[in-house]
Amino acid sequence: MKQRKESVFTITFISILVVLFLIGYFYYSQNPKKLEPPSNLITGNAIYEEPLTLEQLKEGIKLSGGWNVFKWTNELSEPIPAEQALLSLEDNYFYVYDYADRKFFFNPYQKLADYKNQGYYANRTFDKLEPGKKYAVYMIKNNVILRYETPEIEKETEELREEKSLFNNIWFWIIFVVILVLFYKKRILKK
Repeated sequence: MKQRKESVFTITFISILVVLFLIGYFYYSQNPKKLEPPSNLITGNAIYEEPLTLEQLKEGIKLSGGWNVFKWTNELSEPIPAEQALLSLEDNYFYVYDYADRKFFFNPYQKLADYKNQGYYANRTFDKLEPGKKYAVYMIKNNVILRYETPEIEKETEELREEKSLFNNIWFWIIFVVILVLFYKKRILKK
C-alpha cells in the first residue's frame, strides 16, 4: 500500500514538472524579447545592444540619421551578403562599419562607393554581415526602417533546427526528472 502511494506521488510529481516545463518553453519561444530603440538618446541615433531577432528584422527596426549601432541576428547560421541584408535601406546610408574586424562596406549606390577599391580602404572592406557581429551604419535620413526577411529555404532550415532543439531539450528534461525521481525514491526507501 505504501509503495503504491509513493508511485502515484512520483507519477503526479513527474507529470506536473513536465507540464510546467512545456508551458514555460512554449511561452518563451513564442514571445521573444522585443527591442525598441532607446527614446532618451542624446544623439538621437538608434543603438541595439542585443543581437536582432529574425522577427524584429521582419517587422523592421527604426534607424536615425547619422550613426546607428546594431548586432546582426545570430539566428542565422551563415553570413548574409551585406547588399542583400541592407536592401531595405536603399540609398539611405553611406557605409557600414564592422567593429570586430575594423572594416567597411560601402553602399554601391552612393558617392562613397569608389572608396572600396582605393588606397587605405582597398584591403579594409567586407561584403557579408556575419551572425552576432556588431556593426555601425551611417544613415543619411531619419526614420528609415531596416527590414530583412529570410528566404524560404533558410526558413525551413531554421524550423528544422528549432524542432531538433525542442526534441533535445525535452529529452534533457525527461532524463533530468527521471534521475531526480530515482534519487528521491532512493532516499525515501532508505528511511
